[in-house]
Amino acid sequence: MTRSEIRYLCFSEFTRAESGKPDIPPAPPGFVETFQSQKDFRGWLGFGVTWDVDEDDPWKVVPLECSLLEQWHRELATMVPVIAPDGSIVSAEEWNKTDGD
Repeated sequence: MTRSEIRYLCFSEFTRAESGKPDIPPAPPGFVETFQSQKDFRGWLGFGVTWDVDEDDPWKVVPLECSLLEQWHRELATMVPVIAPDGSIVSAEEWNKTDGD
């Protein structure tokens, strides 16, 4: 399985845990147990929040320094222009510069 396929199944388990809906198609046999048996597994509701799958070995659970949502916001903050308090539009790079003087 590719990392993308594994992450899709992990998100399915996240959704099942979050919604309580049993009608989500089940993961292949042994899939759930493979992740639940690892030391860094923090529950299905933790997927994308406290843990993810490894880039090189997607069957391995790795802890996250920040949630995927927080990571996304950090990335956006480096690229998306900002509307300054005076109404002007400032590039993210300019907005994020620190004043070294």
